[in-house]
This record gives sequence, C-alpha cells and structure tokens, in this order.
Amino acid sequence: MSVRAKIFLITFSLLALATGGGGLFIQYQLTGYLNDDVNSNLENHAKIAQKLFIDAGLNVTNADVLADDLGEASGLRVTIISEDGTVYGDSDVLKLDLDAVENHSNRPEIMLAKNNESGLSQRFSNTLNTDMRYLAVRIPFNGENGFVRIASPLSEINRALAQVRYIVLLAVLVGFIFAIFVSYFSSNIILGYLKEFISDAEDSINDDSGNPRSNAGHGSEPYTVESAQQDLKKDLQILAKQRRQFSSVLEKMGQGVLLLNKSNEVLFYNRTIKDDFWPELEVGTKFFNNISYPALKKFLKKAWEKNELAIEINGPKSINSSYLISARRDKTKDEMLVVFNDISKLRQLEKMKEDFIGNVSHELRTPISVIRANAETLIHGKFIEDPNAIGFTEAILTQSENMTETVSELLKLSSIEAGEYDLNMENHKLGKLINQTVKAHQDQARLRNISLNVQLEEDIDIVVDASAFSIILSNFVTNALKHSPSNSEILIKNDLEDDFMTTLSVIDHGKGIPKKYRDRVFERFFRVDKGRAKHSGGTGLGLAISKHLARLMGYEVGMKPNKPNGSRFWISVNYAYSEEEKSLTPELA
Repeated sequence: MSVRAKIFLITFSLLALATGGGGLFIQYQLTGYLNDDVNSNLENHAKIAQKLFIDAGLNVTNADVLADDLGEASGLRVTIISEDGTVYGDSDVLKLDLDAVENHSNRPEIMLAKNNESGLSQRFSNTLNTDMRYLAVRIPFNGENGFVRIASPLSEINRALAQVRYIVLLAVLVGFIFAIFVSYFSSNIILGYLKEFISDAEDSINDDSGNPRSNAGHGSEPYTVESAQQDLKKDLQILAKQRRQFSSVLEKMGQGVLLLNKSNEVLFYNRTIKDDFWPELEVGTKFFNNISYPALKKFLKKAWEKNELAIEINGPKSINSSYLISARRDKTKDEMLVVFNDISKLRQLEKMKEDFIGNVSHELRTPISVIRANAETLIHGKFIEDPNAIGFTEAILTQSENMTETVSELLKLSSIEAGEYDLNMENHKLGKLINQTVKAHQDQARLRNISLNVQLEEDIDIVVDASAFSIILSNFVTNALKHSPSNSEILIKNDLEDDFMTTLSVIDHGKGIPKKYRDRVFERFFRVDKGRAKHSGGTGLGLAISKHLARLMGYEVGMKPNKPNGSRFWISVNYAYSEEEKSLTPELA
C-alpha cells in the first residue's frame, strides 16, 4: 500500500469515526432527554390529578365526568380504574362504551401501582394505533383503593426522533463525503510536505543549500444539527402547551392552589389565590416578604418536617373566612403544594347548630332548677318517709344537679362561640398561672397519690386572657387526673419555639387515646370511654370549651400521644418579647 493510500485511510477513518460517533451521541442524548421530559410531565399531571380527584370526592357517579374534563383540559388520556380493574372513567372512551372495555387489572402499570406508590409502562395501543406511555397512581375511590392513569402518546416523540435519525444519517453521509475530500487533499498536502522534505534532505546531502517551504494547515468547522434542535424546540413547545392547558383547569378551581419551594419562593398560584387572597402576589417573590400570616407560616414549617399535613385555620386578618389547608411535599423537586379549601359555609351551619343548642339549654335551665329545688325540699323538709321514695328523690336530685352542670357548660360554650366572652389580653407570668391551677387541683390529686410536677424551660410572660387560659389549663389537668392511674405523675411543661411562641403541655401516663378517636377529643360531648365517664363525672364539654377559648384568643390547642403511654394535651401561645428582642427583629418594631 502506497504512502498516499495509508495517509488517506488514516485521515478518513478518524474523521468518519468522529462524525459517526458524534451523530450517535446526539441521537442518544436527545432520546434520553425527550423520554425524561415525558416521564416528568406524566408525574406532574398524575400528582395534581391525584390531589384534585381526592378533593372532588371521586366516586362511581362522577368518575367518567372528571376523567373527561381533565383529559380535555390537559390533552392527555385519563383513565379511572377500581381496585378490581374495572374502568369507570376514560377521557377517550364514551361512557356508554365503558362496559365493553376489558378489565385492566393485568395492565403492567396497574400491577406495579398495587405494590408501589405508582406504576410506569409503555406499549402499543391498539385503540389509538400508536405507542403510549402510561403512569398509574393510587387514589381513594368509592370507599376503597383505586387508580388514576395518565397516558401520553409517543407519536410526537417518535416523529421527532425519526427526524433526528434522518438528520444524523444525512450528517454522517455528508461527513463521510467531506472526510473523503479532506482526506484526499490532506494526503496530497502531507505527501507534498514529505516530498519537499526528502528533496531538501537530498539537496543538503549534496551540499546544495535550500530553504524548506511552509504551508498553513487545513481545518474545518464541526457539524451542527440545527434542524434537530428546531424539532426539539417544537416538541418542548407542545409539552408547554399541555402544561398551560392543565393550568387552565387549576385556574377554574374553587380551591386556592399555591406552589412553593424550600425558601418559600412562589413558583405557581391559581386565580383563586390571586383574586380572593393576595392580589399583590407574584411568581418568583418570597411569599412572606409582603404577607403577614403567622398561622400559615407555622403550618408550612410543620408541613416541611412531616412532608404532608392538613389543618383547619382561620384566614388572615384581611380575609374573614375559615380554611382547611392541606400541604404535600414533593421530595424529588423539594417543592410544597398547598391547597386552600373554603369551609366558611360549613362553619356557618355549625354556628346555626350551636345557636340552637344554646337556645335549648337556656330554656331547660329554669325547669331543671325547679326540679332540683323540689327534690331538695322533699329530702331536707322530711316530707317523705318511705325509704324507696327517698332513694328515688335523691336520684332525681343527683341527676338534676348533673343536668344543671351540663346546661351551665353548654351556655358557657354558646357564649364563647357567639363571641360574647370578653377577653382582656395582657402579659401574665406563666409560672403564676400554672401554680394557681396546680393549687386548685392539689387535693384531688392527693386523694389518688398523683403528683403534679411543673417543669418550665423559662418563666416567661405570655399574652393571654388570664381567666380563659386558666379554664383551658384547668380542663387539661382535670382530664389528665381522670385518666391517670394512682401513684403516677402528671407533668406540666413548656417548650419555647421560633416566632415568639411557646407550647404548654399537660402530660399524663394513662392508657392514652386510640388513634381513631384522636381527631374527635375536642368535640362536644365526646368521650372515649363512655362507661367510665359515668363514674368519673364531667359533662364532656371541657375540651370543646378549651378549643373555642383558645381560638378566641387566636391560639391553637391539640392532642398527641405520649410515649410509651398516656396523652399530651397542648396549647401554643405568644410570649411577650423584650425591647432588646424588638430591636433585633425588625418586623416586631
């Protein structure tokens, strides 16, 4: 093989390898990027669909309507499937034809979602005659588990990839042709240099002087796949359009939807948030920079720690409403989706019920007093001598006294709920208020050898109404005494938190409250052990009164289990800050 042929072959091989390798690499990268983008898009739609369907109360009746609405808005195929694989809703199938749809329990994505949080699969759809990618996630459906499946056709990606392959192949062919010409000319140039070098060397040997010539090297610009980039741009525009369509669904929701990152920067909000809450809110700004909402700030802090949280809180001072706020954290993107559900009308209905109970209690007060007075007169006036009659009368007196206490508690609760309880919010020493309550319950605790221990992290000034706070603390201690075994301890302690809040807890070591009852302990008349309540006394209204008094002061109460046993009842209140703390915290000035 001649020198010219060897130089040509080496140069051509290197250029061809670089061109072909570059083309394959571009195709591989684009394929991966498009697939990842489709998967991410499906995951985002599935998460929001999951949340929307849960809030909408998904059931057999509305399944197909919800699937059709969401499918039309997002441009994707949405299917709602029960636990046994029956299809109850499909955005691409008429409701009349749903009975003819085969059972989906053996679909790969459904089988994966049964064992995991979600299932992803890809296959050819005979119905749509195209490749489809499916993502299924679990949702509550008709009282049991079900699935919502989001499907995206891969036809656009396949077309884009086909165009990319065509462009890459064309680029490789052009590169090969270019390599042939470059190799041919470079081999001639290199061979010319070699010939000149040999000629000069021969002249030098023959003592003939000569100056070798120099020539500039030949180079070329690397090939760029501009048309492939345009196709990719178009594909991304299609995906962006689908996101905008889905955002349109969020805009029309009655619930407020807010998306925040870890630093509370606003990433997204729907029209309800803008119109009904904060008109000044803008994407990209820090949520709490210009918005004062301490209750929501505290809620979000707990939600980041627990990943998912729901709680009922009052709206900010500028909004006279009550909201059930739920938050869910996306660990992958470290984002928090917050949904505001207005429950103001529900609270109005509850108010009507509370007014009714208050009116009935007021009307019962007089006849019960008459019954009690007559029973006392019969007993103490010795108008009856028959032992059986005396026993019956004493029973009437005991029950009338219990009814009097219940009616009094109901009237107190109605007064609090009606806002007729006058508050005097001032600074009070926490230790002094606790000691007063402990002293009032000391005799009751001593009878059962129960110790009341106080552990204060710091004896601070708290901002409360002294009477209301004492009622709440007294109810907590009374409840702890009723449920604590003899020879045990009740601990009263406080924990300082950020934002000038302190949480006061009353901790007992009794049997505790079963998980299924924990959300109901602050309901009126609710008792975990109704049989025991008859012997321990009480009206079942103490904790309900405590909850309403706390909310009247702008605070929250709650309950959580104490490990290894017992219960912890708590109230979070503001503590007074000093002038030095004011100077260190500008927003307090």
